[in-house]
Amino acid sequence: MDKQYLKKYGYTDEQINSIVNSYSLDRYSEEALYSSIENSIRFLEIYGFTKEQIIKITSKVPSIFSRGTEKLVGKLLVLKRFGFMPEETIKIITKLPAILSYSQDNLKEKLDDMMKLGHSKDNLKKMILLNPAIFSYSIESIKEQTRFLEALGFTKEQVFKICSRIPAVYTIGKANLLNKIKDVESLGYTKEEVLRMISLIPSIFTVSFDFLKDKIDVLRSFGYSDSEIKHITLIHPAIFSNNSDNIIEKISFVRSIGVEEFVMKNPRHLMQSVDLTYARYLFFQEEEKINIDLRNAAYLFMGESRFKELYGISKKDIIEIYNYDTEVRKKNKKLNKEKKD
Repeated sequence: MDKQYLKKYGYTDEQINSIVNSYSLDRYSEEALYSSIENSIRFLEIYGFTKEQIIKITSKVPSIFSRGTEKLVGKLLVLKRFGFMPEETIKIITKLPAILSYSQDNLKEKLDDMMKLGHSKDNLKKMILLNPAIFSYSIESIKEQTRFLEALGFTKEQVFKICSRIPAVYTIGKANLLNKIKDVESLGYTKEEVLRMISLIPSIFTVSFDFLKDKIDVLRSFGYSDSEIKHITLIHPAIFSNNSDNIIEKISFVRSIGVEEFVMKNPRHLMQSVDLTYARYLFFQEEEKINIDLRNAAYLFMGESRFKELYGISKKDIIEIYNYDTEVRKKNKKLNKEKKD
């Protein structure tokens, strides 16, 4: 094959070598191969793939050029009939081009097998969109991992929830899963508490022990006792997935305005961004002439639709007017930089 032929489509030398050296194209005459390449690229363009996506996909799976558009149509139809929209199909294939190397029957079988395990169609769609690599997992390894997670103490429903949100859990080694549970227990939790937190925040399985411990250390730096830290993290386990600087900003701000006690009674309030809490605090002070304290701190954490209904301003607009990033965060970074210098 003349390498210049592929250059006109925008392939790099490395990508061209990957395609030219593919054994799946050896049996084709140049004329037949050029025709197949042209038809495949045109088909993918019409379907909605960008030029960059097509180059990435076909470089990873050159066999696309040897199978003709008829087989491409068949594979895309499998995904369409399962309920994926064209833009979702494009996202899936761009993330995992190898899907186009599977047969139609193989794709159907994998979807059917996952449904038989108990996943709902909507749930399975979300899993695939999050991690298309699930198509490459063997169904037997998925079954075995499910049994292992249940043996650890998770219910079947919790296993589905965990793997729906973090499909990669199906591939984490058993020793690593067990060690992670023991690691979190060592931070002062019972096994039952650890299982409950993981079922709510599965990403605990995928972050390092140091990352988790750092969140405990951040809370300790504010003077919270072990029992208070346990209260905060059991009610709001998502704090373990937060950036430490983000936690520091949130707690520092609610402490500075005197509503820390209110927030810590229900730590889920820490889910709200400091940008929004700051903006609402200034809004009440400047526009509504309301001083926020422990008696009315709930105003800061009102649901978005209710807040807009009562005060006529959206989350986006209020954050733009009272901009924490401009007025506080950047100034703090500048001060910290000056102190270091």
